[in-house]
Amino acid sequence: MAKKKTRKSPNASARKTPTRKKTTEKKKTSAKKKASAKGKLLTRSETCDRRLEWNPQQIAALGTDSDVNVARMLGVTKTAVFQMSKRKGIPPFGKSRDQLRHKWNKTQLSWLGKLTDGEIAKRMGIDYTSVSWKRRTLGIPAAGSRATRPQRVWSKKELALVGTMPDAVLARQLGTHRRRVALKRMELGIPNFTTKTSEEIWTKEIRSQLGKVPDQEIADKLNISIYRVRSYRLRNRIMLTKKARLR
Repeated sequence: MAKKKTRKSPNASARKTPTRKKTTEKKKTSAKKKASAKGKLLTRSETCDRRLEWNPQQIAALGTDSDVNVARMLGVTKTAVFQMSKRKGIPPFGKSRDQLRHKWNKTQLSWLGKLTDGEIAKRMGIDYTSVSWKRRTLGIPAAGSRATRPQRVWSKKELALVGTMPDAVLARQLGTHRRRVALKRMELGIPNFTTKTSEEIWTKEIRSQLGKVPDQEIADKLNISIYRVRSYRLRNRIMLTKKARLR
């Protein structure tokens, strides 16, 4: 079968040309708009500093008040006021940081670490953050911290009891916290009573019976609770045998 030849209409090429012209015209107009926008931006940035022609009276107002108030008075931005005062070398309004910084005397320095930062700030009439900053720069610990707390004085009898019983029990007898007893025991290099007794209880013979014998029999032998035997067995991943379960 022979393929039919399609005839191109003479008006087809004429139809396509105006669409191409329209697209080219649109591109040209968009390019012109972009160029004009770029030109506007350039002129704005260039003439930003030249909006206000500073006269001697306006320059004299710089530094007499805050930049915000001067900007409101002159009808410009505060950045423009800041830049112009910087160019003219006019110092900012108010006291500088060095002038506002508190000068400490010997009596005030002696309060640091002994009184809280809030109490010192109230006495001196300044912010407590400046007090804490001064204390930290001098390396003085805060009042009420561990470094400034009075340390416990241990007697020979009390030191002899460390490690002979659990830390909590000894702390109750001495009327102190368990952590203080534990820290003292660690300083002296004495092992923990609970871990020491557990190592003495769980001998090789007892360990070999775990899982083979019911937990209650081992608990009766050692005179401890069944829960302690079970927790130690499970901690070591030892499972009960069928014979131990049937007993």
